[in-house]
Amino acid sequence: MQAAAVQSLHQQAGGSVIRIIQKLDVHVVRVDTAGMARVMATYRASPLVEFVEHDTYVYATANPNDSLYNLQWHYPAIQLPAAWDVVTGPNCVIVAVLDTGIRPHPDLTWVAGHDFFADDVDPFDPGCFSDPTGFSHGMHISGTIAALTNNALGVAGVNWGGVQIMPLRVLGESGSTCGVGTASMVADALRHATDNGAKVANMSFAGPASATLEIGVNYAYSRGVTLVAAAGNENSNIDDPADPNDPGSYPAGYSNVIAVGATNCNNARASYSNFGTQLDLMAPGGDFVDCPGGLSPEEILSTSWSPNGGNGYYPGKGTSFSAPHVSGLAVLLIARGIVGPANIQNRLQSTATNLGPPGWDPLHGWGLVNAAAAVGP
Repeated sequence: MQAAAVQSLHQQAGGSVIRIIQKLDVHVVRVDTAGMARVMATYRASPLVEFVEHDTYVYATANPNDSLYNLQWHYPAIQLPAAWDVVTGPNCVIVAVLDTGIRPHPDLTWVAGHDFFADDVDPFDPGCFSDPTGFSHGMHISGTIAALTNNALGVAGVNWGGVQIMPLRVLGESGSTCGVGTASMVADALRHATDNGAKVANMSFAGPASATLEIGVNYAYSRGVTLVAAAGNENSNIDDPADPNDPGSYPAGYSNVIAVGATNCNNARASYSNFGTQLDLMAPGGDFVDCPGGLSPEEILSTSWSPNGGNGYYPGKGTSFSAPHVSGLAVLLIARGIVGPANIQNRLQSTATNLGPPGWDPLHGWGLVNAAAAVGP
């Protein structure tokens, strides 16, 4: 009887029911804007109605208050703020950052790591005194993945600061060369990361093919570690080690590693980014152009330190800085229950935004990672 009376009231008022929220006894009704006042008055006059109100919009709130976040153009480019509305990084997941090491910074925290370059237990980054203006590569990578977020300081991290970084130093200064290591150091670091609970490993470096390195890659992959690497910055084919323009692009060239190329602020392939059949995904890395609303020229801003500048926030460009976007996103997928390197890679690829022909292509892989699509609603 009451249901018939309610239906009659809707007809009298001219409202079209689009949703009934069961157990709350709420009817959501669409009406003609021009007759809004009359319709609401009709509903209010009925003893069947407890209240009438306009349905209101709600807005995403996951925009962090970090003081330099407005310069991080690269996060909106991959739809990361919308993903943050769904999930942020769980503090139980460990990401191994195989790089130059780490040192104290107010926007970074980490768990115990190891130094394979100096062969000790302290992954402290001493800096590169051949280039005292150069910033710590490892700290920059770590910040993109896991800088403390919404703390009114510096930059935000892909994981909202909720992930545990395991710093593994495999790169250092040799003679007058900065940022150099060996394949055996990397292989040993992958073994260490795997045996000590890392679920993701970021490798923002490249070199020639190595049987030792491949063994380390396969060891980690077979035990559930998602491996991410920079595709390289030579604008050359990462699949052709005989290419005289390519100094080597491994571990990215191995099939068990997610090879990440770089995009600019226009979501186009960066001018330097490597390509080829082993390329899997693209992520922001900056380029040699100016873009509105960000750094000029556009670069990726993150935590770091240099001998001359001390602690701070430093801009950089390259596929090195693309890879940690993907490593961080892999952790968000783990938090959503998508686990295992194959499943994570498939999800990232299937939800990526196409940048070239439909599907995969050698210049863009499967496209630009889309954080919101990857984590889902």
